[in-house]
Amino acid sequence: MLITYLRLRADHKHGDDHPLLPSGTTEPDGVISGRAGSRPVLPSRRTMDDRDMDGPTESAPDPVPVRVGRRFGGRIALLSRLASIGLLVILFGVSNFVVWSSHATAEAADAAHVANTLAYHYTEAATAVAAEESLGRKYRLEPGPEVRAKYDAAGAQLFDALALVVRDG
Repeated sequence: MLITYLRLRADHKHGDDHPLLPSGTTEPDGVISGRAGSRPVLPSRRTMDDRDMDGPTESAPDPVPVRVGRRFGGRIALLSRLASIGLLVILFGVSNFVVWSSHATAEAADAAHVANTLAYHYTEAATAVAAEESLGRKYRLEPGPEVRAKYDAAGAQLFDALALVVRDG
């Protein structure tokens, strides 16, 4: 692009018509063309003391704007639309992912709570089984109403723990 610009400038300096201006006209001195809104090129660096303060200074005319052809303007509009649609798809996908992940996290938390409760009930049942077996052996060695009452209480505790396992599991 720079080489093309330099060739255009070189052709213009040799007296050829400027390719971006209508036929028969040349580019104004001190103006770089090729972009809309280009700045004029200053002839030299001067300080405020070197300038004539009596009257208004003359500035270089605005460069001729280069119009973007229909082909490029349509392509830019299409790319802009595609970028907008892509951005909307990405935003929609990210928001759906956020909703899905929060729902999945809530379900996993509920499942963990149920599993924790069920594990607690199984632990209670295991403790009741161990107590009942121990009291059964003790009752065989020392039969009596006191050991029999403890054995029956351990059996009731086992029944209650298994009822909770059935209810929650």
